Amino acid sequence: MSDKFHCEPEMEDFQEPTNNVEVKNRKFGITLEPVMMLINIGIHANLMVQTNLFEERVCLHSDLGQNKSVNCYNMTTAEQEIVQPAAANFLMIKNLIETFIPCIMTLFLGVWSDVNGRIPLLLIAISGMVLSNCMFSAFSTIPNLSPVMFLLCSLPIALSGGTSVLYLAAFCYFVDIIDSKSRAFRLGVLYTFINFGSILGSVLSSILYNKSTTYVYCLSSFVSIAGLLYTYTFLEESVVIKMGANIKLFNIKLVKDMWQTVIKQRQGYLRCVIILSALSLTLNFIILLGESSYRYMYLQKQFGWTMEKYLPFTAYMTLLHGSSHRDKNFTTLSTVPVIVVYVFNTKLQIPEMFIVTAVTTLGIFEKVGFAYSVYEWQFYAVEVVGSTVYATPTLVRSQLSKYLPSKDIGKILTFISLVESHGLLLYSPLYNMVYVSTIHNFANYIFFFSAILGTFMFGLFG
Repeated sequence: MSDKFHCEPEMEDFQEPTNNVEVKNRKFGITLEPVMMLINIGIHANLMVQTNLFEERVCLHSDLGQNKSVNCYNMTTAEQEIVQPAAANFLMIKNLIETFIPCIMTLFLGVWSDVNGRIPLLLIAISGMVLSNCMFSAFSTIPNLSPVMFLLCSLPIALSGGTSVLYLAAFCYFVDIIDSKSRAFRLGVLYTFINFGSILGSVLSSILYNKSTTYVYCLSSFVSIAGLLYTYTFLEESVVIKMGANIKLFNIKLVKDMWQTVIKQRQGYLRCVIILSALSLTLNFIILLGESSYRYMYLQKQFGWTMEKYLPFTAYMTLLHGSSHRDKNFTTLSTVPVIVVYVFNTKLQIPEMFIVTAVTTLGIFEKVGFAYSVYEWQFYAVEVVGSTVYATPTLVRSQLSKYLPSKDIGKILTFISLVESHGLLLYSPLYNMVYVSTIHNFANYIFFFSAILGTFMFGLFG
């Protein structure tokens, strides 16, 4: 179950206006899917290029770059080891810029869009991505530009809400327009579009990067502009906006009501279950995002992997467990997690928490397997085991939905996502500190660190 962030039609299809909000809840044809596909082409085209971009610019503006025998655009493994700590610091700062403000915004914007519409949120979020991609395109053409200047490209994404607001608006839009019977299928269609865009973006990134980094950012700019135009031209607003029904953006009462719902006395240990579930999912989120951010650097340093070699692995991971980006509100499950949920929970009726405990254990083995992997086939084999852990958020939310009354579910899931948001702020500093401090002597400790966090997760679920 995905988080609804107080999108008014929570658990069922409402026919009457709620809180002066009326939604057009009916079956639509293809609507938002092309937009999300285009945006994910741009996101995943940039993903690996940004790591290389910061490494190149750190090299060019360091003592290493002054050595004429060093080619900063094609560094050796030893040279990459020198520049990676500084590049990792820049990537950490970039991630923090792009996540801090959106983490706060998503708490309030869901209920704001219930009255003011979903399309404004979509347009604002996509516009920030357009501006950011255009800035990257322009800046990447200037070789003498310091890597610090590239951090400015993150400001439009931060101020417009980035992927957090985009996926929040997308889910609310789907809740509005798709009836409950068709919603699961239509979300599956949307996930397919997103995963296809992720794979296509990675493939095109590798092809274009061989020509120029600028070409990759120009591609991202083009597809994000196309997504913006499509949204503005073809998408129909799903909320009937009423005169005089506007509410203020930052509604503190929303936070108060949510907290009171979380801490109120419940039967048995359910209150503790809610809080422990939030903490466990936050740890899971930190592990998944932390590893995905530094895995490429590790493979570069330890095994000399290039983008061309990492690309098939990225596509393989996407096929196994869906696209991986910094948004926790829209879990794009793919092959392995879907099989786990369908077979063990739906068919065999095994309780969600038993499955979560099992996949958490497999996740710990995966981390140790990555740490000791030497051959390429080993990384591919280990990833099959680890991809099961991507079913965890869906299973935990599903379990809570069975325990809680329907009137409380929206607020409880909002609380969980608010706690998870701290994972967005913590994953980059934590993994950056671990990777930078161990890169020279014990680089694979980054996976042992994930295993330690996974053990804490196991304890919380147990």
